[in-house]
Amino acid sequence: MKIYLSGTCAVITLGIALFIGACNSSSTSSNSTDTSASKMSSDTTTKTSKIKTEDSDHLSVLLSANYDEVKILQLALTKTIPGDLKITVQKMLSDHQSAINSLKTLASQKNITVSDSSDEQGVNKYDGLNKENGKSFEKDFLEWLIATHKDAIAKCQDYSKNALDHDVASWCTATLPTLQSHLQMAEAAQSKLSPMNSK
Repeated sequence: MKIYLSGTCAVITLGIALFIGACNSSSTSSNSTDTSASKMSSDTTTKTSKIKTEDSDHLSVLLSANYDEVKILQLALTKTIPGDLKITVQKMLSDHQSAINSLKTLASQKNITVSDSSDEQGVNKYDGLNKENGKSFEKDFLEWLIATHKDAIAKCQDYSKNALDHDVASWCTATLPTLQSHLQMAEAAQSKLSPMNSK
């Protein structure tokens, strides 16, 4: 009888030990899962924050460039310029105004606050061109127009490939053909300026 009871106690003791071991294992697994979930959540938050910061930077750069162009294109229409150049300027002005509207919509959808005016460089360029008239204005205006479109194309090519946000990259990809067309128009207008007339 004593042997039987001893065996029973051993079985009970073993059962308790196994139960405790299982509980400890479950607790360790649970803690590991919680830690992993917490790390994933932290990584996701960090990535989301990085995307939003980059979006804000990219959209601000793109908007500022378009504000510069709209303001200076509007200035060109107040100057005496050839009729064919005026048509080119009006076409570009319409395209860049549309670009501003689509960029502002994109920023709003992402709850991003962006600049709504030209940058300092754009303001300085506007002030400089505003002092010029005739062929001098036409020459410097077209040089600026070509340079600014080359810069815009380079930025859009970069953002279309490297932007973390798909919508920003897609906007740049869709806008590139328009910018390239503008560059061709500006270069064509510049080619019509003779060295004598451009002085």
